[in-house]
Amino acid sequence: MDESLAECPGCGGDARFSVRAPDGTLFGPYTLSQIRAYALERRIVPSAVLIAANGDVFALRQAGIAAPLPHTFAPAPTERRALPGWAILLIVLAIVASIAAIAAAIALPYRAMNRRLGPGGMACDYNLNQVSLALQMYRLDYNDYFPLEPTWRPALYPYLNRVGMTLQAFECPASGLRQRSYELAPALSGVSDRTLSYTVRSRVPMVYDAGLATGPGPHGGDGNVAFVDNTVRLLSPAQFKQYSANLPKQTPARPKP
Repeated sequence: MDESLAECPGCGGDARFSVRAPDGTLFGPYTLSQIRAYALERRIVPSAVLIAANGDVFALRQAGIAAPLPHTFAPAPTERRALPGWAILLIVLAIVASIAAIAAAIALPYRAMNRRLGPGGMACDYNLNQVSLALQMYRLDYNDYFPLEPTWRPALYPYLNRVGMTLQAFECPASGLRQRSYELAPALSGVSDRTLSYTVRSRVPMVYDAGLATGPGPHGGDGNVAFVDNTVRLLSPAQFKQYSANLPKQTPARPKP
């Protein structure tokens, strides 16, 4: 490169040049007006060179740029523009929509269950699950026999304590009958569950919402029923009548444990 030529072809207009520092680091590209401003700020050493887009190399003086002091070149910080208002609004809306979707995913199953079971239906379903578990522990202690129907609730008191429940387990919020909300099937009173095959236990009603056997249940006319296999289902009075046909026909005397 002939540095005696005090001219720089293509240095006019909006031409841009990269600046190469003495250590070989490249900065830019910048316009000549920007490079002159950096030189005045003492951020370019005189030995730095300009590199045009076509690869031509020029000394600073060839472009009419003076760098009197040997300061190291430091590029101007990149300008960062704030996001426009509409972009921020879209981000906020996306976050709110995500939170709403998560909340709906959590709440919809609960609401759907409540619609299916009616007011207090989920609490009733849970209570019957716990009562079924207590009945199962009772039968394990009493040679597989069910308690007698007239005293079945007091018989389960100690077993409810074992599963962390109180006497409120006998209360269906929808029935208003408090601790007499559920009935034990009279046909199971004092009966050994050995007389019930495993294939039929899922179809034998064990404990159910009071009144379901004689009329509409407390959950929109239906009622919750716990079967001998400990499953709990919501049945209409007609369905309950069909399942009741699987109950034992006779109630034998219950032997002492």
